Amino acid sequence: MARACVEGVPAIASIASHDHAFPARLSRLCTEHVFALVRSGRAGRPPEEADLAAVRELGIRCAQDLFPLEALVQGMQLGQRVLWNAIVDAAGPHGHEVVVALTARMLDYTHLAGYQLEMAYSEAQRQIRAVGEQARVEFFEDALSGRLFARSDGPGQAAALGFEPDTNYVVVAVGLSTQPANPENLVPLRGAFERRAWVDGRRPFVVMRGEHVVCVAAARQTLPVRDTIIATSAGMPAALAADMVAGIGGPCRGLAGMPRAYEHALLALRHARSVGGVVVLKDIGTFPYLLSSADPTARQLSTRRAERLQTENARCHGLLAHTFAVYVDCNLNVIQAANQLGLHPNTIRSRLAKVERLTGLDTRRVMDVMELVTVMKLSRMTDSRGTEGTTDQN
Repeated sequence: MARACVEGVPAIASIASHDHAFPARLSRLCTEHVFALVRSGRAGRPPEEADLAAVRELGIRCAQDLFPLEALVQGMQLGQRVLWNAIVDAAGPHGHEVVVALTARMLDYTHLAGYQLEMAYSEAQRQIRAVGEQARVEFFEDALSGRLFARSDGPGQAAALGFEPDTNYVVVAVGLSTQPANPENLVPLRGAFERRAWVDGRRPFVVMRGEHVVCVAAARQTLPVRDTIIATSAGMPAALAADMVAGIGGPCRGLAGMPRAYEHALLALRHARSVGGVVVLKDIGTFPYLLSSADPTARQLSTRRAERLQTENARCHGLLAHTFAVYVDCNLNVIQAANQLGLHPNTIRSRLAKVERLTGLDTRRVMDVMELVTVMKLSRMTDSRGTEGTTDQN
């Protein structure tokens, strides 16, 4: 019976391939199943509740492991067929009456056992739904920490959730650019990604964690996943889509590589909150990444360094910052910058000299120019974040 279930039901075969102790447990359950049938047959009565305790425990455990009910029912049907064939073989060519009598007993037993299995499964599933999100969060936390595969039921639970050891996965952290994020605004994000069929047609594993939604999708490359995220956001309400940002990490092989892919997704999400859109970590340049990763102290230092420049730049309607940016884009060449802006080179030199007086940095020294670029970009990012916070409060 156990072998027929493993060979005939793909979901059971998947668990057996990942959890080497599973076939032995399944064989013990099948043995208890047959003994219960024999006891009820010898007693000349249908099975009682006590006879079906193992069946109910199986239903509860499978519901807790998120194992599909239809696969369980299919396994019972295969088991019934194996048992019936065994009865026919044992009765021989002249045991027609015995076969008929035992088949009637077996059908009664199977009907009651199937009913008890479905009832136990459904009741356990109702209880799980009440704490379903928490169970998924705990599964994800265990996968991140490595505790999942230290548990005897870890591989089985992973397989029941659709994870396979040799499959490539991409991890996505989806959040909102407005911080701190309202958890209620994350719920429609989670729902949108749960309903979406991804790269290979399968739905991703989706869970809320802190101020972002985590999606783990089976994919060999990040680009199709990025396209799926953008397509999903296009179907969201305009305000939510505009506020949505996402970071992508991976691909990784199996659950073992997921913690690192998730770490990369979080780093990409942090950058996305600065620049907007959907960001793949490996596509970020070193300098933009360092800017978006600057800590509060770096931002405070940049604000102090750029304070006088920002004041004068605002008075000049942004001419100083724009002139310096063009000068940098022209590889610190005053003549090229003047040609691009349609100005006399001395006008460019005058503006750059004013930038030097206001910041104390030399626009002809590479290291000073690098600091100026960093200061101006960080100050602009800090100002935009401050403006967003003010807008939210108002």
